[in-house]
Amino acid sequence: MTGIIIQSRLGSTRLPRKAFLFLGGKTIIEWVVDRCLETGFPVVLAVPEDEGQEYKDVLRERCCPIFEGHPTDVLDRYYEVAKAFNFDPIVRITGDCPLVDLNMIKAMVKEFKGGYLSNCHPIRTVPKGLDIEIFDFIQLNNAYKYTKPGYDCDSATSHYQREHVTPYFYINIDEDHYCKTYSPPFPASWSTCIDTQEDYERVKAMIEEGKYPWLN
Repeated sequence: MTGIIIQSRLGSTRLPRKAFLFLGGKTIIEWVVDRCLETGFPVVLAVPEDEGQEYKDVLRERCCPIFEGHPTDVLDRYYEVAKAFNFDPIVRITGDCPLVDLNMIKAMVKEFKGGYLSNCHPIRTVPKGLDIEIFDFIQLNNAYKYTKPGYDCDSATSHYQREHVTPYFYINIDEDHYCKTYSPPFPASWSTCIDTQEDYERVKAMIEEGKYPWLN
Protein backbone atom coordinates (compact mmCIF):
# COMPACT_ATOMS: atom_id res chain seq x y z
CA MET A 1 0.00 0.00 0.00
CA THR A 2 1.37 3.39 -1.00
CA GLY A 3 1.78 5.62 2.04
CA ILE A 4 3.10 9.10 2.73
CA ILE A 5 5.43 9.66 5.67
CA ILE A 6 6.00 13.25 6.74
CA GLN A 7 8.98 13.93 8.99
CA SER A 8 8.91 16.86 11.38
CA ARG A 9 10.60 18.07 14.54
CA LEU A 10 10.42 21.05 16.88
CA GLY A 11 14.15 21.33 17.61
CA SER A 12 15.36 23.26 14.56
CA THR A 13 18.30 25.45 15.55
CA ARG A 14 17.72 28.08 12.87
CA LEU A 15 13.97 28.44 13.36
CA PRO A 16 12.81 26.60 16.51
CA ARG A 17 9.26 25.21 16.55
CA LYS A 18 8.74 26.32 12.97
CA ALA A 19 6.13 23.60 12.42
CA PHE A 20 3.72 25.64 14.51
CA LEU A 21 4.26 29.01 12.82
CA PHE A 22 1.14 30.33 11.10
CA LEU A 23 0.70 30.85 7.36
CA GLY A 24 -2.61 32.17 6.11
CA GLY A 25 -4.61 31.04 9.12
CA LYS A 26 -3.08 27.66 9.85
CA THR A 27 0.28 26.27 10.90
CA ILE A 28 3.02 25.05 8.58
CA ILE A 29 2.50 21.44 9.62
CA GLU A 30 -1.24 21.74 8.97
CA TRP A 31 -0.48 22.95 5.45
CA VAL A 32 1.77 19.96 4.80
CA VAL A 33 -0.56 17.36 6.30
CA ASP A 34 -3.66 18.76 4.60
CA ARG A 35 -2.02 18.81 1.17
CA CYS A 36 -0.78 15.25 1.59
CA LEU A 37 -4.20 14.01 2.79
CA GLU A 38 -5.77 15.50 -0.34
CA THR A 39 -3.86 12.93 -2.43
CA GLY A 40 -6.09 10.19 -1.02
CA PHE A 41 -3.09 8.18 0.20
CA PRO A 42 -2.73 7.34 3.89
CA VAL A 43 -0.48 9.79 5.73
CA VAL A 44 1.60 9.31 8.89
CA LEU A 45 3.51 12.05 10.68
CA ALA A 46 6.83 10.81 12.13
CA VAL A 47 8.19 12.97 14.94
CA PRO A 48 10.80 12.63 17.72
CA GLU A 49 9.76 10.88 20.90
CA ASP A 50 8.06 13.13 23.48
CA GLU A 51 6.86 15.59 20.80
CA GLY A 52 3.79 13.71 19.65
CA GLN A 53 1.26 15.29 22.00
CA GLU A 54 2.03 18.82 20.84
CA TYR A 55 1.47 17.77 17.24
CA LYS A 56 -1.76 16.02 18.19
CA ASP A 57 -3.00 19.19 19.88
CA VAL A 58 -2.39 21.15 16.67
CA LEU A 59 -3.64 18.60 14.15
CA ARG A 60 -6.67 17.67 16.27
CA GLU A 61 -9.12 15.42 14.40
CA ARG A 62 -7.23 15.10 11.13
CA CYS A 63 -6.95 11.53 9.91
CA CYS A 64 -3.18 11.43 10.32
CA PRO A 65 -1.62 9.07 12.87
CA ILE A 66 1.40 10.48 14.70
CA PHE A 67 4.34 8.17 15.28
CA GLU A 68 6.97 9.04 17.86
CA GLY A 69 10.43 7.63 17.25
CA HIS A 70 14.15 8.20 17.47
CA PRO A 71 15.00 11.91 17.87
CA THR A 72 17.90 11.97 15.38
CA ASP A 73 17.78 8.67 13.50
CA VAL A 74 15.09 9.71 11.02
CA LEU A 75 15.73 6.68 8.82
CA ASP A 76 14.74 4.51 11.78
CA ARG A 77 11.47 6.43 12.06
CA TYR A 78 10.70 5.80 8.38
CA TYR A 79 11.54 2.12 8.71
CA GLU A 80 9.36 1.62 11.80
CA VAL A 81 6.41 3.53 10.30
CA ALA A 82 6.61 1.64 7.01
CA LYS A 83 6.62 -1.68 8.88
CA ALA A 84 3.82 -0.71 11.26
CA PHE A 85 1.51 0.60 8.51
CA ASN A 86 2.57 -1.78 5.75
CA PHE A 87 3.60 1.05 3.41
CA ASP A 88 5.23 -0.02 0.15
CA PRO A 89 6.13 2.16 -1.65
CA ILE A 90 6.86 5.06 0.68
CA VAL A 91 6.50 8.73 -0.27
CA ARG A 92 8.89 10.93 1.72
CA ILE A 93 7.79 14.49 2.50
CA THR A 94 9.42 16.92 4.93
CA GLY A 95 7.32 18.96 7.33
CA ASP A 96 8.87 22.31 6.45
CA CYS A 97 7.51 22.41 2.89
CA PRO A 98 3.96 23.79 3.15
CA LEU A 99 3.39 24.12 -0.59
CA VAL A 100 4.19 20.53 -1.54
CA ASP A 101 2.22 19.77 -4.70
CA LEU A 102 -0.45 17.08 -4.20
CA ASN A 103 -0.89 16.57 -7.94
CA MET A 104 2.84 16.08 -8.33
CA ILE A 105 2.76 13.42 -5.61
CA LYS A 106 -0.01 11.56 -7.41
CA ALA A 107 1.74 11.82 -10.77
CA MET A 108 5.03 10.54 -9.36
CA VAL A 109 3.33 7.61 -7.60
CA LYS A 110 1.79 6.69 -10.94
CA GLU A 111 5.20 6.95 -12.61
CA PHE A 112 7.00 4.95 -9.92
CA LYS A 113 8.21 1.54 -11.13
CA GLY A 114 10.19 0.42 -8.11
CA GLY A 115 13.52 1.29 -6.53
CA TYR A 116 13.78 5.05 -6.07
CA LEU A 117 12.20 8.05 -7.79
CA SER A 118 12.85 11.69 -7.00
CA ASN A 119 12.26 15.16 -8.39
CA CYS A 120 15.25 16.59 -6.51
CA HIS A 121 18.08 14.06 -7.03
CA PRO A 122 20.34 13.51 -8.90
CA ILE A 123 18.88 16.39 -10.93
CA ARG A 124 16.67 18.95 -9.23
CA THR A 125 13.63 19.51 -11.46
CA VAL A 126 11.58 21.56 -9.00
CA PRO A 127 12.25 24.59 -6.81
CA LYS A 128 13.43 23.71 -3.31
CA GLY A 129 10.38 23.01 -1.17
CA LEU A 130 8.50 20.92 -3.75
CA ASP A 131 10.75 17.92 -3.10
CA ILE A 132 9.22 14.45 -3.33
CA GLU A 133 11.04 11.13 -2.97
CA ILE A 134 9.49 7.70 -3.45
CA PHE A 135 11.14 4.37 -2.65
CA ASP A 136 10.04 0.80 -2.10
CA PHE A 137 10.41 -1.11 1.14
CA ILE A 138 13.27 -3.24 -0.21
CA GLN A 139 15.39 -0.12 -0.70
CA LEU A 140 14.36 1.27 2.69
CA ASN A 141 15.29 -2.02 4.34
CA ASN A 142 18.68 -2.01 2.60
CA ALA A 143 19.36 1.55 3.73
CA TYR A 144 18.28 0.70 7.27
CA LYS A 145 20.58 -2.31 7.36
CA TYR A 146 23.67 -1.09 5.53
CA THR A 147 23.99 2.40 6.99
CA LYS A 148 24.53 1.12 10.51
CA PRO A 149 28.09 1.67 11.84
CA GLY A 150 30.16 -1.43 11.25
CA TYR A 151 29.09 -2.07 7.68
CA ASP A 152 30.62 -0.03 4.85
CA CYS A 153 30.44 3.37 6.53
CA ASP A 154 32.08 5.03 9.48
CA SER A 155 30.08 6.53 12.34
CA ALA A 156 30.01 10.05 10.85
CA THR A 157 28.79 8.80 7.48
CA SER A 158 26.25 6.58 9.19
CA HIS A 159 24.89 9.47 11.26
CA TYR A 160 24.54 11.67 8.16
CA GLN A 161 22.79 8.99 6.10
CA ARG A 162 20.40 8.06 8.88
CA GLU A 163 19.54 11.66 9.74
CA HIS A 164 18.85 12.56 6.09
CA VAL A 165 17.16 9.24 5.19
CA THR A 166 17.87 8.92 1.46
CA PRO A 167 21.63 9.51 0.79
CA TYR A 168 22.16 5.74 0.67
CA PHE A 169 19.92 5.61 -2.41
CA TYR A 170 21.99 8.23 -4.23
CA ILE A 171 24.99 5.91 -4.55
CA ASN A 172 23.14 2.61 -4.84
CA ILE A 173 20.37 3.36 -7.35
CA ASP A 174 20.68 4.05 -11.09
CA GLU A 175 21.26 7.74 -11.78
CA ASP A 176 18.32 8.08 -14.17
CA HIS A 177 15.74 7.56 -11.43
CA TYR A 178 14.52 11.11 -11.31
CA CYS A 179 11.25 12.73 -12.28
CA LYS A 180 11.29 15.37 -14.99
CA THR A 181 8.98 18.22 -14.00
CA TYR A 182 9.95 21.89 -14.31
CA SER A 183 13.16 23.01 -16.00
CA PRO A 184 16.05 24.30 -13.87
CA PRO A 185 17.67 26.53 -12.80
CA PHE A 186 15.48 27.91 -10.03
CA PRO A 187 16.21 31.22 -8.30
CA ALA A 188 16.60 31.08 -4.52
CA SER A 189 13.57 33.41 -4.33
CA TRP A 190 11.41 30.52 -5.56
CA SER A 191 12.27 28.28 -2.60
CA THR A 192 9.33 27.31 -0.37
CA CYS A 193 11.29 25.21 2.11
CA ILE A 194 11.19 26.99 5.46
CA ASP A 195 14.52 26.81 7.28
CA THR A 196 14.94 30.42 8.45
CA GLN A 197 12.90 33.48 9.36
CA GLU A 198 13.67 34.89 5.92
CA ASP A 199 12.24 31.74 4.30
CA TYR A 200 9.13 32.04 6.44
CA GLU A 201 8.53 35.65 5.43
CA ARG A 202 9.02 34.82 1.75
CA VAL A 203 6.57 31.90 1.76
CA LYS A 204 4.09 33.87 3.86
CA ALA A 205 4.13 36.60 1.19
CA MET A 206 3.61 34.04 -1.59
CA ILE A 207 0.54 32.63 0.15
CA GLU A 208 -0.92 36.03 1.03
CA GLU A 209 -0.46 37.28 -2.54
CA GLY A 210 -1.32 33.98 -4.22
CA LYS A 211 1.75 34.26 -6.46
CA TYR A 212 3.82 31.15 -7.16
CA PRO A 213 6.53 32.05 -9.72
CA TRP A 214 7.23 28.52 -10.98
CA LEU A 215 3.60 28.30 -12.21
CA ASN A 216 3.82 31.48 -14.32
